[in-house]
Amino acid sequence: MNTLENFTQRSRQRHIFRQFRYSLRYVVAPFYFCFGIIDYIYNPSHFAFWLTLRGFFVVSIWTSFYLLRKKSFRIRFSEYLVILNIAIACNIINLMIWQSGGASSLYTTGLILVSMTGIQLCRLDGSWALKSNLVCYLPAAIIVLLTALPSNLGLGIVQAFFFLGITFLTHIFRTSEDVLTKRWTLNKLESDKQLETYRRTEFMKSHFPRKLRKMVEQNEIKIEKRRVYAGAVVGFVDIVGSTTIANTLTLLADWQLKEAFIDIAGKRAVASNLIVLSHLGDGFMFLANFNETGDWPLNVLAFYEGLIKDFETLNYSMGLLQGGLNTGLKFGISLGPSVVGFLGADQSYFTAMGPDVNLAARLCAKANTNELVVSSRVWHVLKHVAIGWNTHNETFDDLKGFHEPVPAMRIEARAIGETGLKCPACGQTMSITRNSDGFIDATCPNQDNHEKFTIGRKPA
Repeated sequence: MNTLENFTQRSRQRHIFRQFRYSLRYVVAPFYFCFGIIDYIYNPSHFAFWLTLRGFFVVSIWTSFYLLRKKSFRIRFSEYLVILNIAIACNIINLMIWQSGGASSLYTTGLILVSMTGIQLCRLDGSWALKSNLVCYLPAAIIVLLTALPSNLGLGIVQAFFFLGITFLTHIFRTSEDVLTKRWTLNKLESDKQLETYRRTEFMKSHFPRKLRKMVEQNEIKIEKRRVYAGAVVGFVDIVGSTTIANTLTLLADWQLKEAFIDIAGKRAVASNLIVLSHLGDGFMFLANFNETGDWPLNVLAFYEGLIKDFETLNYSMGLLQGGLNTGLKFGISLGPSVVGFLGADQSYFTAMGPDVNLAARLCAKANTNELVVSSRVWHVLKHVAIGWNTHNETFDDLKGFHEPVPAMRIEARAIGETGLKCPACGQTMSITRNSDGFIDATCPNQDNHEKFTIGRKPA
């Protein structure tokens, strides 16, 4: 069975289950049972017998619902249960037709009503609709022919052909509707596939480095929906004094700051070959070693130093530093087992979860302004490229969720400062930042407004 047919069949089976859950149990079955009033008016001598048969149909509806609650049963027997219940209801009416005069019986109208309602309500396709009508109308045609008197034999023959005509017309209508449904389903599958491709592309543009993005698009690397990393390097960045900004200025100013911060942090992370993870509020979350590669230390340092400078430039542009507000960034990084992947049915969140992710958040909360706090496992790798930096060992015994003391390392940014050089394009004083290749560049803080001008030097 191909994907389209499988999708269509599964959709129809789910629809059948929903109809049994609501319409058939609570509407159709009671409504059918209430026809007993008409039975009493039409032929009171057989009222108890017919009411018993109608009650049997109601029990069948409820039993079928409980059977369909089992997924394995629903996948195999949904259509069979529909036909069984339609056959029970219609052949009860056929029995009433036989006992009340055959061709002259008023129950023939009810037979058509019940059969058409069941087929339309459960959306049976052409082949199943044909089977359903055959088990309903073929006995009816035989009954009206056998019970017809010589005086109304012609009426019996007309009714028999009328039943057969309804059978084949219903088959044709349901077949044509099934074709249209499959076309709509095919268009929906193609549209969903294209939408998923566009959404994934836009997601990767803002969350993945360009080199990695190309490798994924060329199927050189596959992004798994969910994967356990034995040594994921996950970090948090938070704004210092966000609450003070909101209380001192306005909530709108705080919102604009956070919005701009998320934007520049995402761009800086992608430029530093880091993966942007889902973030909320004033925090920012990233993954440094996608596929657990070993080139992440320089990327982390480049992101750390570059984002501090970006945030200072942002504060100047928004006039926060001129107002005397003490703000900045604080960083926390941890290394350990984590689950990394998409969260949610629509895969709108790419994030990481695990004890070490929580540890990174706790270390970030302990950091001072423009300071990076890393776990001992991170420092064991990072110390080989952070030679000569200002560091300080510390052990935290009050981290929420951690009952044992946690050793960590405080790190202060070193390669941040003014060079004394002037930008030849705009005259602004250039500043020192480190790129993801480990080189130190002199960059203009106003370079977004003109052509970039940098001076590269090897790592000090």
